[in-house]
Amino acid sequence: MNEPCGRISPPPLPLPLKTCLFFKMDGQTPCSWSFFARNMNDRYRNTCSNSIVAGGGNSIIYLLSNGDPNAPVSFFEDRWGGHLDMGQINMLMAWTRKIWASGGAAIPCFFCDEHDSAHIRNDWSAHDRAIGALVTLLRPYVPAFCIGLESSEYFNEDQHNRLAAIIRHYAPDRYVVTHLQKLPAGGMPAVDAILYEHSWHPGEGDRHSPEEVVSEVQDKQAAWKKPFWPVEYNTNVEGRPIIKQSNALIAAGFGCGGPLR
Repeated sequence: MNEPCGRISPPPLPLPLKTCLFFKMDGQTPCSWSFFARNMNDRYRNTCSNSIVAGGGNSIIYLLSNGDPNAPVSFFEDRWGGHLDMGQINMLMAWTRKIWASGGAAIPCFFCDEHDSAHIRNDWSAHDRAIGALVTLLRPYVPAFCIGLESSEYFNEDQHNRLAAIIRHYAPDRYVVTHLQKLPAGGMPAVDAILYEHSWHPGEGDRHSPEEVVSEVQDKQAAWKKPFWPVEYNTNVEGRPIIKQSNALIAAGFGCGGPLR
């Protein structure tokens, strides 16, 4: 590892954090995780970001790597931690600065749960190069970094802690979070907060009451003893139930992962 970075003031954190992972486009329900996928375009990104704003959101979560050929995300020309692809980097920075300039919060996420991403997960020398480069570029414009999407599926407690240490080495003044539905093997890692996915499939979100959505988060927060940001509980972004669920979460003192209006 290179020498640790000095502290720089983080951008304002708009609280409560409000996002929506899912949006409607051409009859489909894509997501913000794929915001920078190489087979997506600015129409996709504009539709996603405009949908979040229209629903009352102030933040967005996006992936920094994904091996899934249906939504490939990479900011390197060759391999994870290799040569930076400056065309992709320029797009990443332009959008992230735009979000920052508007007062919003971008939360970049390093790893994906797709099996096509498995080949990079244990390449620890590449992690230092890749995370170091991406954190250094993004750090002035983001308040937090997310270790992984559903990261308990492929990293245990010690691996989470090792990744958190790399992130903090390059960004000692930023939050380190991760996206979980269950605890990793070994227990709760040393993260600052949890981006929470409810216990049901989000496609079945309409079946669950606002009270149930809030109760599950309260119970998990009490058990896990970490700040919680519920981000994934319903994919039906055009329905009334998700609006009621999101407003109930805000009223209970949490952020939300769905439209408020």
